[in-house]
Amino acid sequence: MLNTDFSRSMPRNSEYDIFPLLSCNGNVYGYVPVINDIVPLGRKVNVKNLFFPLGGYAKESRIVVSYEINMLRQLSESRLKSLTICLTEQCNLRCKYCIFSGKFQERRTHSSRILSEEKGRKMLDFFFRHSINAKNVRLCFWGGEVLTSFDLLKRLVSYAKSLFGEKLKVEFTTNGTMLSPRVCEWLREHNEVSLCITLNGPAKIHDAERCYSDYRPTHDIIEKNIKYLRSVLSDSFNRRILIFANYFNSSERLEMQEYFRVNRNLYSCDIQYHPIELPNNYIDNDVLLADFKEQTKHN
Repeated sequence: MLNTDFSRSMPRNSEYDIFPLLSCNGNVYGYVPVINDIVPLGRKVNVKNLFFPLGGYAKESRIVVSYEINMLRQLSESRLKSLTICLTEQCNLRCKYCIFSGKFQERRTHSSRILSEEKGRKMLDFFFRHSINAKNVRLCFWGGEVLTSFDLLKRLVSYAKSLFGEKLKVEFTTNGTMLSPRVCEWLREHNEVSLCITLNGPAKIHDAERCYSDYRPTHDIIEKNIKYLRSVLSDSFNRRILIFANYFNSSERLEMQEYFRVNRNLYSCDIQYHPIELPNNYIDNDVLLADFKEQTKHN
């Protein structure tokens, strides 16, 4: 149900992420996570000043979806197409630019919290009830590192398959360090599952930011795991695997592109490049922010 009084719902004296969703009858509506509700943002809202999630429903220049209010109700009641579940807040890495690293104000940090299977099933039940008229559905898992809770992941995927059948597609994001033979074999047996693996190109770039808590490097472990995964998935590797590469500046991106080009026999799947942008609420308690400013000032 739409919230019609945005100002009364929001806690005061702070800033919150807003995800623009759609325009309806000349008004702009957005999802506000802090109150878990869809709210009207006003007819004259400046969408350029709002927060836009990667791959989300909005672009900086315009709202790209427009529905009448009755269509919005219909979509939410029976045609939901995707659900994202945070499986765990545990992670075996301590990446320096991670938003959960403890260096970002008003963001959670890594913890031992894990979603209970009971709650996970309730989420899937809700998703099922509200997607009866959807032709296909997409279920996404993220964390933390999803594979720290691999057994829970398997059980929830199995339950989701029992609900949705052939119209279900599953994907999850992983840092790639826990792609064990057991995980790879499970992926081979579940053709409906795809995954995104983060690898920031060559070791000198990747290991500078993505390491274990004791600062051990991770690049070579991930690459070894990807090689094994490729041998297991065979012809379905390119279709089911996506590489995320995060860069601070244009020179890093060029190095990453050259690395993946030289190693194209291994990395023949799609590769997406994403710039790392440190927000104003980053806590400068190490040299990362200074390095970031120095590296990017001429780009």
